[in-house]
Formats: sequence, structure tokens, C-alpha cells
Amino acid sequence: MFQVVGGAVGGAVAGAAASAAALMGPGQATFRVEPDQVFTLARRFDEIAANIDSASKHGAFHLVARAPGSDKPSRDAADRLIETAFGDAGLVTRVRAYAEELRSAARALRDTATQYGLTDDTESARFGSAGL
Repeated sequence: MFQVVGGAVGGAVAGAAASAAALMGPGQATFRVEPDQVFTLARRFDEIAANIDSASKHGAFHLVARAPGSDKPSRDAADRLIETAFGDAGLVTRVRAYAEELRSAARALRDTATQYGLTDDTESARFGSAGL
């Protein structure tokens, strides 16, 4: 078993975990991973990221506000709502960044597992069926 606490394990995992923890807010985050579950966890992170991407693509167009009138306050209000959803600090932008953090964490888990000499059952079966 290895544990990632702030930076206890090599750069890639620590960086991804630190980024993910930063999104969770203040306080310390501890990730405890059983070696035989590393690839399962990585796949789950990828699945969650895919679900987030799918939901944000499906629902994002609902967040576009049309100005109710042609007056400047109406246009400004609609623009502000769009900025709130899609701007640099917008909700959709942050959700999509979170999905990317999950994918980065999944990659880091796979890289670290490989460094520890672990193999994914899926990959092992593929190599085994190829006679390698």
C-alpha cells in the first residue's frame, strides 16, 4: 500500500493529488490506495471524468442566456450570466478543469503503478493472449 499525503509519494501522483485536493477546498486530503486497486481507481477516475464531460456538453447550452430585450442592461445581464458559466472562473470551466484533474490523477496512478511494477489485469490479459 502507498499513501499520498501532500507530497509523500513521487512528483506525478503528488502533483495530481495536490491539484485534486486544492479543488476540494481547505484542509488536508489523504489518499490511501491498495496496490491491487490502483488500475481500478484510475479507470474509475476516467469514468467520472467522462461522465462530467458528457453532462457538461449536454447541459452547457442551457446555460446560455439570451438578452430579454435589446437594451444595454438586458444585454449586459445576459453577458454576465454567460461569463459566470463559461468565463475563466465560470462554473462550466471549473467543472471541465476538474474532469481534466481526474484524468491527470488517473494517468499519475497508472504511471506510479508501473514504476512499482504493477500490471493492469486488462493489459496482462492482452499481452497473455498475444503470446508475449
